[in-house]
Amino acid sequence: MERHFDQRRPDDEPTWVYWLDENEIQVMAGRCYVELGLPQRAEPLLVDAVARCDEDHAREAALYRSWLAEAYTQTGDLDRAVEEATHVVRLDARAGSARASDRVQHLRARLTAFRDDPTVLAFEDLYQSVADLPGVLRPPG
Repeated sequence: MERHFDQRRPDDEPTWVYWLDENEIQVMAGRCYVELGLPQRAEPLLVDAVARCDEDHAREAALYRSWLAEAYTQTGDLDRAVEEATHVVRLDARAGSARASDRVQHLRARLTAFRDDPTVLAFEDLYQSVADLPGVLRPPG
């Protein structure tokens, strides 16, 4: 995949692929591995992509970290899953993105299996405190 990206000819590309770069390709690959239930393959790709992501772009950072958090739930690394999920909640509160909010809800559902764990309880408390703010985490419906 990366090999093909390096060999592309930008002059021949359609204008709608302006957003596609190496980082985005890496995130897409990581997301696919998460969806396939292969978190060990997803983790290094997503960790690297998150490290390069500018958190001034809160929506993208929230999405990237949400897939990393999900990979950690799949590997059973609850501490890291909650750490990333907490970061996602904070980023989404800034971004106000319906898509990122959907990912927060997905992570909350994944973490319900561990609802008695103190870190998950703290995450849920944070979520509730942020969700109570007007227009945050819950898109107007």
